[in-house]
Amino acid sequence: MLRRYLAKRLLVAIPSLLIASLIVFTLPRLIPGDVVVLMLAEKAYAKDLEELRAKLGLDRPLPVQYLEWLGRVARGDLGESLWTKRRCWRRSASGSR
Repeated sequence: MLRRYLAKRLLVAIPSLLIASLIVFTLPRLIPGDVVVLMLAEKAYAKDLEELRAKLGLDRPLPVQYLEWLGRVARGDLGESLWTKRRCWRRSASGSR
């Protein structure tokens, strides 16, 4: 009986987690403007913009970006801060800002 209960809860949790992850992945992409342009400011050349987009993986299709992101998050790799260049996991685990 306990196994059946846990199996049901797991079957409900998996889609819920996938929906939440899709929302977390999508929200930053809905913000107006181009993050690459913001990062490099107005001084950047088109070549610089393309290189940074490739480095960040923003030149790939959205489904590919999502699956790669989901895989990294599942492994605990939250990436690197775009501004401080420090690992995000280390930053959130230590509680520093």
